[in-house]
Amino acid sequence: MASNPAVNQAMLPLPDAPAYIVGKPDVLESWNAINAFYNAAREEESSLTLYAGPILLACWCVRQGLTTEIEAEKTAPKGQSPATSVASRVGKAAQWLEQEKGVRGAMDRFKDIFHMAIMAAEDYYDMILPRALFEPAMTFTQQLTLPDPMGKLTRCLLMWQLIERATKGRSVPWTKTSQVKMRIKNLAKQIHVQLPDPGVAQKRPRAESGASGQALSPHPRHPPPSPLSTAQSIKAMLTFDQGEKAIISQYDLSHVVVPQSGLTACPAPVTRDNVRTLYGKQWLDGEVMYGYLALVCHEGNGLFDKDGMQPGSPKWHVWPTYWPQAPMSLSIDAFPSAKLGDIENHFFHRCVDQNTHWILLHLRKWSDKWTIWCYSTKEGYDKDIAREWRTIGSKLASLIPSFKLAEVVRGTPRHQPRQKNHDDCGVLVLGIARWIVDDLPLSTLVAEICPNLRQRMIMEIVRWRLHQLKDA
Repeated sequence: MASNPAVNQAMLPLPDAPAYIVGKPDVLESWNAINAFYNAAREEESSLTLYAGPILLACWCVRQGLTTEIEAEKTAPKGQSPATSVASRVGKAAQWLEQEKGVRGAMDRFKDIFHMAIMAAEDYYDMILPRALFEPAMTFTQQLTLPDPMGKLTRCLLMWQLIERATKGRSVPWTKTSQVKMRIKNLAKQIHVQLPDPGVAQKRPRAESGASGQALSPHPRHPPPSPLSTAQSIKAMLTFDQGEKAIISQYDLSHVVVPQSGLTACPAPVTRDNVRTLYGKQWLDGEVMYGYLALVCHEGNGLFDKDGMQPGSPKWHVWPTYWPQAPMSLSIDAFPSAKLGDIENHFFHRCVDQNTHWILLHLRKWSDKWTIWCYSTKEGYDKDIAREWRTIGSKLASLIPSFKLAEVVRGTPRHQPRQKNHDDCGVLVLGIARWIVDDLPLSTLVAEICPNLRQRMIMEIVRWRLHQLKDA
């Protein structure tokens, strides 16, 4: 995590907060936030780079909160400078952190500590807050009863509180005050935190008097526990009612969300963990790629027709993600008499460039002639495409007698959708296949729609039906 463990232990985590700042809530909370984010990096065994922005922002908030006291201490007698001492301790930790290799590189990219913290908070917020997408049946009220896994929501709330503290009275180009307040409010609701209104003085609860006139505690004591044996107490703790089991099941990421039997079965299990890669700005995994393409082919082959009649022969077929290295499974099991050579359209989704970039190959048969169309949402992958096609084509020749690799013609797509980041290649590849099956112009598949397209794909996989396009 750090290049010099000895320096690391000397600088972070900070010791317990000095008594001097205990009466200064904003400064105290910022001091504690430094350790909270540092400990989070250690617990998650992740690089300090992830939390560097929030840590540095918290350091800045500590020093900024003591500005008046520090100025006053410049004229105070020597040795009477507690505020300056606190700021110096935090400043040394910030200076050490800024010199860490990964953090220095991140700051070079973002140019500014505050921008870096905003980026971290944005990513964290987008990644963990909206859970309803994964369980459409859940109501917002049910969401609010979910526990805070590993304190991540609390950490995210802490980030936005620091950002709010740092933006008071300042014009910051990367965020709006209303947006910050909205996110703090949403997070507070999600984890049952009642934040005080800074504009309203908080009243302390009045102590009531008992019969003897002695003040009673505003918080009544809990009743004594029932006299259960240790074994009975442990058994009761480890027994769950139906409501608790329903909450726990929401976190079973191995739960398969697609049908595994019937005409419209998915040829491979797709779990909640696989579906999560569609959310936010994540790179899609092979299971969700294969599952969604199978759904597209099912729709194209008419398996969801209202009259329930099964068409005689499939028109669309997708091959498994890692075929031919992986065992072959077919997305056309609903057509037991179908022959591979009779299917007009075959999709192959391949991961190239050391498993970092998804491409799509579309093999089409027309009047006994085969044409291969190749799609990459980034330029410069022609060699990778050619290599993948040779591997696939030679294997197909052994499975389809009428297929001759040397006779296949390379088609030129009229339009190639292009991604604008490092993570949307899979989303656009799935979109290309969907657009082809629905006969939509690829010029309408643009990078700007990827965030909404990801969310629509989540709903389609969970419901196992494509959203029906309305006629223009």
